[in-house]
Amino acid sequence: MSSTSGSTAPSRAIFWYAAAYVLIFTPHLLATIFPPTAFYYNLDERIVVYSTIDRFFGLPSTCLMWPSTTIQLASLPVYLLDMLIRLGCPRGAAAGLQELATYLSLASRDPRHLVTITRVIVLGISSTAPLFAYNLARRLQVSVWLAISLAVLTAVNSGFLTQSLMATGDAVATSLLFVTLWILCRETQLSERHAALAGLTFAAALASKLTVASAVLLPVLILACNPEFELRRRLRLVFLFSISVGFGFIALVPFVWTDPTRYFKSVFGNLNQLDSHFTYSSFFTLLLQAHGIVIAFALPIAIVGAASVLRRRDSVSHYTLAAATTLLVMIIPVAMHSSTAYPRYLLPMLPVMIILV
Repeated sequence: MSSTSGSTAPSRAIFWYAAAYVLIFTPHLLATIFPPTAFYYNLDERIVVYSTIDRFFGLPSTCLMWPSTTIQLASLPVYLLDMLIRLGCPRGAAAGLQELATYLSLASRDPRHLVTITRVIVLGISSTAPLFAYNLARRLQVSVWLAISLAVLTAVNSGFLTQSLMATGDAVATSLLFVTLWILCRETQLSERHAALAGLTFAAALASKLTVASAVLLPVLILACNPEFELRRRLRLVFLFSISVGFGFIALVPFVWTDPTRYFKSVFGNLNQLDSHFTYSSFFTLLLQAHGIVIAFALPIAIVGAASVLRRRDSVSHYTLAAATTLLVMIIPVAMHSSTAYPRYLLPMLPVMIILV
């Protein structure tokens, strides 16, 4: 009897996770395929799609500022399948080259079809974020109903919801950051393999959107401040995580070693904004646009709660310390560039706020 009940529990959990994923994915998919307003796409989406087309044909990328190479790698086989469905399977090398040229011509003339395909790929990945938010909360011993509430907050958050419907890597980066934290938040069961795997998932997040880079402090502090391990093991876990991030990023973003000068000039040009200065009004507007009014007002409450916990030395959680420290570090560049930064820069703060809550 015990073995039967034990085997049915994972099956039931898988069923509920699948049902929740379908519930999140389906309405957004319908809105993507059948938009309520006239179709439109912004410059970032077009850049990601054109860069993916360049990689599809083995050409240098048109833009390195928003590479979103994780999205590109996920889109390549789907683009190939789309080409075979729309134009048929070629017979011979010459016919294959002609089909490639035709597909390139169609995509370059009107990229809306590929933008929609890329949006669906992004939606498929980002729809997992609420599920990992729930699992992350449960792994931190939060009640079921509070974990569900945090998952709902993740799904309906204004900034995340908008970006999950766009063919860019912002929501994907945040989703992969959730996966990284979910892997690491396991107390004494954490092993060197988990640290290395978390480094690879964070590298994938970083390859999706560079704005998640400042959030690297969160997994590093979770590993470095874990009181369950001795100092030597903590340093080994941080080293393995860092090495995995470095090698994973180089593997997923080949522009770093194929075109390093152009790539770093693109990154520096994006960071070196003119006329940036701190103003309270612009920073508060940025916070509301990025996270919505509910999470924006929950943020100071969470910080006050974290401060009250930190005052009691006997109940300090290394998760709380890591989240509060990372939150402050991630706010600094936004405050410095609050007049020019985009709201989606604050998207990686979402896992930090959930841990604080």
